[in-house]
Amino acid sequence: MEFKKAERKQAKIRLALASPAGGGKTYSALLIAKGIGGKIAMIDTEHGSGSLYAGVPGIPDYDVLELSPPFSPKRYIEAIKLAEKDYAILIIDSLSHAWAAEGGVLDMQEAARLASKSGNSWTAWREVTPQHNELVEAMLQSPCHIIATMRSRQSYAQEEQEGADGKKKAVIKKLGLAPVQREGMDYEFTLVLDLSQEHYATSSKDRTMLFDGQHFKPSEETGAKILEWLNKAKMQSPVSLTASPPVSLTASPPVSLTASPPSSPPVSPPANPPVSLANSVQPIFPQTISPERVDELSRLLTAKGFLPGKVRQDFFRKNKIPTLSALTVERADKMIAYLKTFPDKNYGKDDSPVEGLFESNEED
Repeated sequence: MEFKKAERKQAKIRLALASPAGGGKTYSALLIAKGIGGKIAMIDTEHGSGSLYAGVPGIPDYDVLELSPPFSPKRYIEAIKLAEKDYAILIIDSLSHAWAAEGGVLDMQEAARLASKSGNSWTAWREVTPQHNELVEAMLQSPCHIIATMRSRQSYAQEEQEGADGKKKAVIKKLGLAPVQREGMDYEFTLVLDLSQEHYATSSKDRTMLFDGQHFKPSEETGAKILEWLNKAKMQSPVSLTASPPVSLTASPPVSLTASPPSSPPVSPPANPPVSLANSVQPIFPQTISPERVDELSRLLTAKGFLPGKVRQDFFRKNKIPTLSALTVERADKMIAYLKTFPDKNYGKDDSPVEGLFESNEED
């Protein structure tokens, strides 16, 4: 067991492409895979549509595994493990089927609810969620570059607004397009590109910082840029543990027992204070939590009954949380400590109001 310097050449890309039907997800995934380079495999859940691009000029050679229902996490994991034996790049087209298609997580949750004596949907989620987490872990731990496509659809939320008569009423608000997958799934990826109907890409999450604020058509060059970023031998701004000069214990001249008269003041200690890494390296911005911590929080929220959807949105609104990934380390620690005070049972229902976490003791 040993630590070693972080180098991007050890990393593999985790890229998500999200759009409504017709946004060019599959075509863009193949072009980007060509730019990254290496043998390409594709898991096709779209009834053979993944093979339609074979032989198209500019599209690289690739092999296809057509996955049919049931689209359970277990079958996706089996396909991922199979690809890892011979391929450098794996395109999962589409990951949305693992959530919302026949035999996917939503079907599994409903089956678990109907099979239980209580018919409790919260208990059913606690049975199914670990299986979905295993799929996420399989993608994160894979030695392949992973490019996953996800369908997008309009997302809505119900909010309370005060009318002219002073009475509160429920109002449906559009939140924009959201991937058809578990809430927070985008946190698992290094890069998330949203594609328009005109096939232009915009990054909604970009840890590479290559595409921030850009609007472009994905191409082979996109993949080449990603590969170059992955292969950089050193991080952009490494922190050296020896950046501060060592403190010399003999920096001050030696003290002579006869050099000073008895009335001389006592000799001061060396002028240089002890070197502390905490004092020598000061962060410019508050440190936000890692993707792994985001996933830990998302799983904990689910375990306590705050499931994706209105219940979790209400929880975020009451606690002034824009997204989990925006939380500072300190605030995330407080949130985890608070959630762990809840037993694993049916909290978070609409008829069980959630008190604020930080409203009374923390400024936003």
